[in-house]
Amino acid sequence: MITRKTSKRTSKQFSTAMEDYQPMLACWLLELTLSLGWYKKAKVRSSGLLSDEDFAIVTGINAVESDDIDGENGSIFVANGKSVKHTDTAVRRILSDRLKYFRKQPVKDSIHLLKNIDLLGNLIGLNDAEKAILCFAASLQVFRSLRCAIGCTSQKTTLGVRISEHRDRSFR
Repeated sequence: MITRKTSKRTSKQFSTAMEDYQPMLACWLLELTLSLGWYKKAKVRSSGLLSDEDFAIVTGINAVESDDIDGENGSIFVANGKSVKHTDTAVRRILSDRLKYFRKQPVKDSIHLLKNIDLLGNLIGLNDAEKAILCFAASLQVFRSLRCAIGCTSQKTTLGVRISEHRDRSFR
C-alpha cells in the first residue's frame, strides 16, 4: 500500500482555550463538508481535506487515504484506525457518525464568544440567525484551524478569488 498524506495531530492538540468550542466548530465543519460534498472522492483527491491536519484538529477524525499497489481493492480510507473501501457512501457514514457525536455534546455556558455575540446582537437588534452568522464569521477569524480546514478546499468566492490563495493574508 502507498500512503499519501498522514495527519499526526489529533483533537487532543486542540488548545485548552478552544476545547469548549470544539463541538460547535466541528459541527460547522462537518455540516459544510457533508452538504457541499467536500468528502467526495473526486474532491478529496484535489483538496486533501479529509487528511488535512486542521480538519483532524477540529473534527477529531485522523484520516489517511491509501492506494492498493496491485489495484485490486482500489483506494482505502482509514479514519481513526478503521479501514474502509474509499467510497463516497462509506466516508459520508464516518462523517455523519462524527457529526452525531458532536451534536450530542452540550454547549458550555462558559463560551465567552457566544456571550459577547449575544450581548452585541441584542444591542444592535440582531435576530438569532444574524447572531449565528456573526458567530461563524468571528470564529473564522479567531480559530485558525477552522479557517485553514475550510481554506484547504480552495472554494471560489463571489470575487472569483480562491479562499486558499488569500486565507492567511486576509485574516491576520
